[in-house]
Amino acid sequence: MNTSVKYLGIQLKTPIIVGSCGLTGNLDNILRMQDAGAGAVIIKTKFEEEFAYDIKHNTTTLARTEIYGEAYDYVESIHHGYQMDDYFAELNKITEAVSIPVLGSINCISLESWLNYVKNYELVGCKAIELNMAMRPYDILTTASDVERTFSQVLQTIKRVTSLPVAIKLGSCFTDMARFIQQLSWSGVQSITLFDTDVWMAMDIENIRYAPMPIEHHIEDLDSTLRWISILSKKTRGTLSAATGIDNGDDVIKALLAGASTTQVSSSLYRHGIEHITTMQKALEQWMQRHNFETIEQFVGLLAMKGADNASARMRIHAIKSLFEEE
Repeated sequence: MNTSVKYLGIQLKTPIIVGSCGLTGNLDNILRMQDAGAGAVIIKTKFEEEFAYDIKHNTTTLARTEIYGEAYDYVESIHHGYQMDDYFAELNKITEAVSIPVLGSINCISLESWLNYVKNYELVGCKAIELNMAMRPYDILTTASDVERTFSQVLQTIKRVTSLPVAIKLGSCFTDMARFIQQLSWSGVQSITLFDTDVWMAMDIENIRYAPMPIEHHIEDLDSTLRWISILSKKTRGTLSAATGIDNGDDVIKALLAGASTTQVSSSLYRHGIEHITTMQKALEQWMQRHNFETIEQFVGLLAMKGADNASARMRIHAIKSLFEEE
């Protein structure tokens, strides 16, 4: 079976991409992902606080680090002698050592001078960059217009400093998500990734503090991903990539049927191991063979909502059918 797809203008041998996570932070893991059959790897995300820390401590220009609060303090406490130059040197070694495409990833919010680092992803051999812009409406003073304006400003700025294809990874906190994503797809971004998962609020009630939750315990919502990709795939320019809830080969097939061009797997590899990529790929190929599909293009979007479909009516019908079938 021919499982090759095109993503961000790059030809991939499979739609299974390893999404940004701790596993993609070192060369040994990425080589194993390549051997397991991954189509591409998105490097572990670098956060704005890390860029700001490096700018403040290694240049004559001081970043406005006070705006980062405890997040900056945390980065400062763990990064002794931290150098972004070292990071990009290691990333360059990775891109030179592997044959599959490596994509950069940054978590950006504000228009600080760290944007100058975006160009470095191109210089060290990354084939594209994913902006993790999963902004949540936690600030009661921030309006929906403020959020949309930030997306527009960051995207325009980054497009000016790099020629790399750009994908944006979004959270699901939008009151007008269908309209917003459609408009975003026409603003110069080549692909949109749905969705970034929320940070889990794990509490240690004996010590009365917040505690980190192991990634393998996260419960991801594939249903929401499939719903929104199905609604949007016929209504956006560029492609959609499914990132939340992809755990096995069946999930990959479902996302492609809904209209995704690629899928991103991360936490599943913590649960099942990096070699699970091979199992997912085999499941995809076997399904294609059973249904006489020779290429991915033949079935992508077969279950997406058509242009004339009323998404609200479709979702209401599903809800009513579910209620009656339970009786």
